[in-house]
Amino acid sequence: MTESTATIPESLSSHVREATATEHTEAENSAFIVALMGGDVPLAGYVGYLQQLRAVYELLEGIVNDDRHGDVMGAFHDPGLERLQAIETDLDWLELELDASGAQAPSTVLPATRTYLGDIEAAANDPNYSAPRLLAHHYIRYLGDLSGGFFVGKRIREIYGLAPDGGASVFDFPDIVGPGAWKQRYRDNLDALDWSAEERQAFVDEAKAAYLHHSKVFDELAEL
Repeated sequence: MTESTATIPESLSSHVREATATEHTEAENSAFIVALMGGDVPLAGYVGYLQQLRAVYELLEGIVNDDRHGDVMGAFHDPGLERLQAIETDLDWLELELDASGAQAPSTVLPATRTYLGDIEAAANDPNYSAPRLLAHHYIRYLGDLSGGFFVGKRIREIYGLAPDGGASVFDFPDIVGPGAWKQRYRDNLDALDWSAEERQAFVDEAKAAYLHHSKVFDELAEL
């Protein structure tokens, strides 16, 4: 673990947000994300991005729905968060659009994504810290999706001229009522966890690592 466990304050939700601020900002400001939000990524590049997300969510959602992890995930996971079905629906629609235009998207999972998947698997199978490490990946992905999903989805639809029900449903959470209140309950549940200092630190360290994985995936997407 990378920091003194004595430095973690009572509010784990506040601490992880502050401790990961640098890594979070770097991921958000990566060249690929800036280009995507600026309308400078072709549709095939956006499809490539969703293909990486599909691999991540296929693994993550399989793990969090495994009964072995129910003790910790039960307080945090909601079926309304799950993204895999929405991504697959979006990709089916977008790949038809690409076929019609003659464009092609990358069809493989990128090396950086494979490394990210390996870390999620390692977290889930950690004999000592599986709960905090796995929850860190859940926290980074789903709270990030809920926080930025409305804006990102609106922007993606504007850029690519997508219909409300086609190509960007991954950013919609129709089954999460009151996203702001939902996120606050998630943070409250984090703060209520009866974890040791070592478990809390494992959570923070893994959250940092997850953001670094995102940055590396974005770097590889920018090179396509």
